[in-house]
Amino acid sequence: MRIRSCGLMVVLLCAAVAGCAATPTGADEGQDVQGITSAAAFVLTVSGFEAGIRVTTTGVTDTCEADSQCQFAFLGGSTLTIKPTSTQQRADCLQFAGWQGACAGQGTTCTVVINSDLSVSENFWTRIGGCIPK
Repeated sequence: MRIRSCGLMVVLLCAAVAGCAATPTGADEGQDVQGITSAAAFVLTVSGFEAGIRVTTTGVTDTCEADSQCQFAFLGGSTLTIKPTSTQQRADCLQFAGWQGACAGQGTTCTVVINSDLSVSENFWTRIGGCIPK
């Protein structure tokens, strides 16, 4: 497995998997992470456009900033709560209106159980009536 930008998740995985070794000293992002072999891990890819996306599991939260795509690794069976960091973007008069991917059809707060690689993006936004863009 390759982990692009989620050092926090490596620590979480290692804390949850017996015998797991964290990324070796001197390793940098993008290197293969070894030692996560005693449990299945899956990747959640999130894309934030007008707002960032916050992902929470077991009391730990990580955020993918707006205009970014991030990948986070989780143990299979983990329940994830996924929310936009903001539901309104007043400068452009936009409000959050929905998800694409694994959260499609859910409200502002999305809950999924990860048992395969998943992707989520928040690129459905609608205009706020009567708002004048700044």
